[in-house]
Amino acid sequence: MIAILAGKASAGRDIARIVGANKKHDGYMSGNGYLVTWTSGFLLTLASPEDYGITHIGTDDIPFIPEKFILVPRRNKSNKQPDSNAVRQLRIIKNVIKRCRSIIAATEPDEDGGLLFRNIYHYFRCRKPFKRLWINSLTDEDIQKGLIRLQDSKAFDNLYLAAYARAQADWMIATNASRALCITSGIGNDSLGRLHTPVLAIICKRYFEHIHFVAKPYWQLKLQVEKGGTPLFFTCNEQFSDRTTAERIYYKLKAITNVTVNKVEHKELKEEPPLLYNLTELQKDANIRFGYTADETLEIAQQLYEKKLITYPKTSGRYISNKQFKSITGLLDTLLSHSQFAASIIRLKQINLNSHCVNSRKTKKTSGYPYHRQEGCCHG
Repeated sequence: MIAILAGKASAGRDIARIVGANKKHDGYMSGNGYLVTWTSGFLLTLASPEDYGITHIGTDDIPFIPEKFILVPRRNKSNKQPDSNAVRQLRIIKNVIKRCRSIIAATEPDEDGGLLFRNIYHYFRCRKPFKRLWINSLTDEDIQKGLIRLQDSKAFDNLYLAAYARAQADWMIATNASRALCITSGIGNDSLGRLHTPVLAIICKRYFEHIHFVAKPYWQLKLQVEKGGTPLFFTCNEQFSDRTTAERIYYKLKAITNVTVNKVEHKELKEEPPLLYNLTELQKDANIRFGYTADETLEIAQQLYEKKLITYPKTSGRYISNKQFKSITGLLDTLLSHSQFAASIIRLKQINLNSHCVNSRKTKKTSGYPYHRQEGCCHG
């Protein structure tokens, strides 16, 4: 038997269907020599100081850095008790792994996906061999090809180590800095962290710049003339801080009845269409146009990805590969059957599609992380 561990239930069911694991169980699928299960997010988290037996941290105890970090089941935010759903799914995953001779890691194709799988792998002290399923979309074709071309797990060691180091750094900053602030301020709910602290600092800086802003008046000269009944408007590039100087030049210009245009320049500019969305650009546009928060946009994009409507959304890339570009013609043919798109598709098929966003070399990130694909999301 081969175990397959996916990141989400929907992804797990898609993969199970492809490998023929069609029998449903509580938290997993089975069939055709496969057991397919999923995590539904991070089931494990780094333990809190209390789990190391530290009930009180004073000034002399900071920084507290464990000799070895411990993983524990995910906690409820309300009462800090283990999440019953996480504990149940961990039990199911443990049973699935126990029954299989090898594992396929099918979590999401990024650092967090690798960390999610390895945390579970190490938590159960597993020694069974595993391969990595690295796919950028959940289409049947990509899943099938990914299963044929499973990657060696060692190729992703550095990717996992980077994610694990970041998780440890986050824990140390949040735990020690937050407690240091609480001790200093005497307030028990102060919180610091790698992300929200610098963001809060940027907001505060902008706020103080706003309230301390002092308006400085300036004067700018504008000229209106007429040529053949057509009004023409010109603006002086210089801004005058001294009103007296501006007025002197103004009255001097006002006394002139004719002006001569010495030079006229015409420039024809060609602007390339925008690159494909990455997550950051998608979140910016969704906020401007629809008022969605970053989390709302991510959730919607993730749902679209799981429904095979866009490529993997959690990416900084803005390009697609040449292989994906070749498949667009088939996608356009599919849309012809929808009346609301037919007229636009017919026009598109009569022209050469712009390949500005197509570059296979830029769909891979090679800085020490082999196979780390960075393909952009398709525009809707």
